[in-house]
Amino acid sequence: MRFSYLLPATVSLCNGIVNSHPIEEDISQLNPTLSFPDLLSLPPSTIPLNWAIGDDTKLEEGRFILTPGKDSKGSIWQKNQLFLEDSITIEWTFRSRNFDGISKGGLSFWLLSDDKLSREEQLFNKDLYNGPSKFDGLQILIDNNGPIGPSIHAILNDGSKILDGGKIYKESFTSCLFGYQDSPVPSTLRLTYNIDDKNLLKLQIDNKICFQTRKILLPLNSNYIFGSTAKNDITNSESFEILKMNFFDGIISKSLIPNVNELSQPIIMKKIIDSKTGKEQIVEKSIYDSEHEKLSSFQLYKKIDKLEGEIIANDIGKLNIQLDNALETHEELMKQLAIIGSRLDYLMQQKVGKTEREEEDLDMYNHFLSLNDKLGLLLAEQEKLREKTKIDEQSRHSVIPKYDDLFRRILYWLIPLMLMLLLMTYYTFRIKQEIVKAKVL
Repeated sequence: MRFSYLLPATVSLCNGIVNSHPIEEDISQLNPTLSFPDLLSLPPSTIPLNWAIGDDTKLEEGRFILTPGKDSKGSIWQKNQLFLEDSITIEWTFRSRNFDGISKGGLSFWLLSDDKLSREEQLFNKDLYNGPSKFDGLQILIDNNGPIGPSIHAILNDGSKILDGGKIYKESFTSCLFGYQDSPVPSTLRLTYNIDDKNLLKLQIDNKICFQTRKILLPLNSNYIFGSTAKNDITNSESFEILKMNFFDGIISKSLIPNVNELSQPIIMKKIIDSKTGKEQIVEKSIYDSEHEKLSSFQLYKKIDKLEGEIIANDIGKLNIQLDNALETHEELMKQLAIIGSRLDYLMQQKVGKTEREEEDLDMYNHFLSLNDKLGLLLAEQEKLREKTKIDEQSRHSVIPKYDDLFRRILYWLIPLMLMLLLMTYYTFRIKQEIVKAKVL
């Protein structure tokens, strides 16, 4: 499987209310050969046609339990090859029961090429969550052993690398937070590959998008195999269950739910320590941050490419189309105005001998131009009125402070003068009292 160079993909959410019953068009695209039958109608321990189950997997009460006990593992693979020649949609309905916490186990969904590596080489290799550690294709991993807690990781491999549980997170091209453990309510994983939308590969969880990108190209007219594997830890009895699997030969209505919100994403934090004071500060790490003072050309390219991925994830392709249409409409209007202008010039030059129809056309154009002139004058008057109002408002605010300043200056002179008058009055009164006493004596 050949993939273009892929940097971390961005994520976005798609959240909306959708009818729980598939529409007729979706039902017509359902491929019963590559899908699960009605599991509730199957007798216990029955293996559905075209499917191969392995290890500890068992069918019980309408669901496949891949890990029925502690230190167990299971798998289920489609026996038939998928010949990819057009858009497809794959839906898995699953859940995790009986445990919540960090675990070395996990659940994986696989879409593998059956051309470069043989089926036996990939399916009998069970070193990576009971799935192949060397594979050619796409792995969707759901686990709670990574650096960001319970989450979904998407991993690509072209068959040249052997992966293990420790390297898997560094090899993932995108991830999103997903609280899946010990939930009685099943979740639905939907993987869509839309050839008609510039090879858009999209993963949705419960109608919310985890990632989407156009940088992954699945080779057409090639054979693929797909399935699911799981294992749990020796310390817990986490039960991974598959309740439904539907394969559609095309794009279904739920795959086209518009992106509105983002599925919860991990936030990377960094600690900043002041070298002088030793004070610590925890801040969110920016995508522009670098561990090096100077960025190499390759590092700069990676950051630019990541921003490009975020733009793609926000589905601005439709906006670009609308902008192109608007520009085309603008150009067409300019052409029409040029024709009108040339027609008007011709009529103005041919003032003599005009027909009644031409006179009406000329009057219409003159009326149009007069309206345009009147509108221009009205806008000019409005602009003058706005400027005058602005100047008056500024003048009004500037005059009031001057009066306040003058009053303040007067008070500065009056207060000392009043104090002096009070002192003189006091001493004059005292002198009169002394004179009266002297006369009496």
